[in-house]
Amino acid sequence: MNTEHPKGVNKEKAFESALGSNQFYVGGLFSKVKESIKINTVKMLRLELRLCRQEGDGFYEY
Repeated sequence: MNTEHPKGVNKEKAFESALGSNQFYVGGLFSKVKESIKINTVKMLRLELRLCRQEGDGFYEY
């Protein structure tokens, strides 16, 4: 990301807003993305499990 470029400044501001900090920190971005993937994967699996139970196809295990 080039902060000297007119569009690069906007990207930097977007990352700062998303990360909640005043510096673009790559490690922080990757950590947040990985955590989001974990959380959303669990949510999707729970939803899938719930749908399977409602349909009664016996696909789930306890």
